[in-house]
Amino acid sequence: MNARTDSRRDPRYEIPIELEIPALSDTPIAADNVSASGFHIIVPYDPQNNSEVEISFKVSGMSFEKLKALKAWSQEDKERPGMYHVGLLMLMDETERKKFFEELEKQVAKNSSRA
Repeated sequence: MNARTDSRRDPRYEIPIELEIPALSDTPIAADNVSASGFHIIVPYDPQNNSEVEISFKVSGMSFEKLKALKAWSQEDKERPGMYHVGLLMLMDETERKKFFEELEKQVAKNSSRA
């Protein structure tokens, strides 16, 4: 559950969050790498470059509904042809981003206390 900082704007956490993205899937999509800036997902096709999608999810019991996200990058999975790693950049103002980050931190702390 440790944060990975790399050279990114926000710390990244490896915690599971299910995303509802109707434009990409009829069923929830698991994000396995999360930051206050966005999500990493794996899907069975490559979404259009710079495509904007509506996204909903819960973190630490708080709902974030119908936010906008932008496909920032994608890469085909070398070991699973036809599957794509996709980075989604959350399009939110700094107030929303701060609230999301606070809830993300709560979820990380909660998960760490269970370990």
